[in-house]
Formats: sequence, structure tokens, C-alpha cells
Amino acid sequence: RLLKYNNKLKKKYGYKNVEFLYNISREDTIKYIRNSKVYILSSNHEVAPVVICEAMASGVPFISTDVWIVKNLPGGIIVKNIKCMSGAMKLLTTDSVQYKKYSNDGKEFANNNLRLEACIDRLEKFVIQTVGV
Repeated sequence: RLLKYNNKLKKKYGYKNVEFLYNISREDTIKYIRNSKVYILSSNHEVAPVVICEAMASGVPFISTDVWIVKNLPGGIIVKNIKCMSGAMKLLTTDSVQYKKYSNDGKEFANNNLRLEACIDRLEKFVIQTVGV
């Protein structure tokens, strides 16, 4: 369905550098994210949007619908509809200052909070505070 819609848009507006990827491996997913300018998540429902965390860790700003905890993560723009998504795309692809801000904010958050070592450090602190060691 998306591919048909994309073809319709190409006819109307001309070629745009947009790819729809599906059935790709985890390793390839990470490679694609790292080589992207912006990561877009347009799901209606997500249990755990790990790809948003991967985009943040890669310094790739994201645009996402309001699913799960994504609205609480730095490094991206949360949108309510297609018009807002289009505006967010325009912002991130034309405003280098905003792009760098979202990129840096997401990467810094991921580095400080999502790495395994950071999680272990927080758990150790919690255990020490709780047990009083």
C-alpha cells in the first residue's frame, strides 16, 4: 500500500529520495539508521520502539507519532498527524541548527542512559542506596 502511494506521489511531485524498507535483518536495520538523515516512526502502536533508541544512539534525529514513551525521549519531534510530520521533516532537513540540536540531545541521552554500562551503574547505585551497603 505504501509503495503504491509513494508511486502516486512521485507522479504528482517528482522523484524524492525516499525508500520503504521491510524484511531486513537487525544488522542491516542498524546500518540503515546510521546512514539516515532522519528516522521516521509512523506507527499507531509500539510496545517498545527500540529503533528510536538506536536512532538516538547514532545521532539521527527522529520524527515519531506519540507511541509508548517516545514523547519523553530527547532527540526528536513528536507529531499528531501527517501535516505535522511533513512540517517536522522540513524543519530537520532545512534547519541545520535544529538538526544538530536534536542529533546531539538524542545521542547524549542515549550515551548517558541507554548503554549497558550506564544501566548497570544506575542499578548498582540503587542497590547500594536500598540495601545501605
